[in-house]
Amino acid sequence: MRTSRMLKTVVLVAALLCPVLAQAGNTLTIEPQFALGIPMDDWADGAGLGLGGMVKVEFAVLDTIGVGFRAGYIHHLEKNDITWGVIPLVVSGKYKTPFGLFGELGLGMFVHRVDTPMGDDSKSKFGFTVGVGFELLDFSVAANFWAPKSDDMDKIIGLLFTVGYRIGLF
Repeated sequence: MRTSRMLKTVVLVAALLCPVLAQAGNTLTIEPQFALGIPMDDWADGAGLGLGGMVKVEFAVLDTIGVGFRAGYIHHLEKNDITWGVIPLVVSGKYKTPFGLFGELGLGMFVHRVDTPMGDDSKSKFGFTVGVGFELLDFSVAANFWAPKSDDMDKIIGLLFTVGYRIGLF
């Protein structure tokens, strides 16, 4: 219930900010992304390969600096009778070079749902992503280190790869 309310609030705020920032002269892009998550360390013992998608909305503050919001779902394949799902709700900052390379830092909430033979559990945790990528025309490819539970960084870390295509430019 609390997670649903938080998700609705984030979507509402993003929907209200989009037209305001677009009218202010900033470029707005919408980018669906395919995501591949690879759990590492202790997380890999209970979570398989993660597959999912996200939608990223980004505002170009300057030619080289952008701020954005990303939301989606990543489902980790079953491993040792455990199924793991992650819903990222992340605010990000991006620095782009003129050559298409970029660096990005994302901070936000990650909603975790874990199904085990002993029951289900769902928790929201603060986490982050740090990555580098490359943009060419309307395509982007990025590799990120992600810690979707920053209070458990010694156990819950991984790599997150994304491929996206910008479909909206306002």
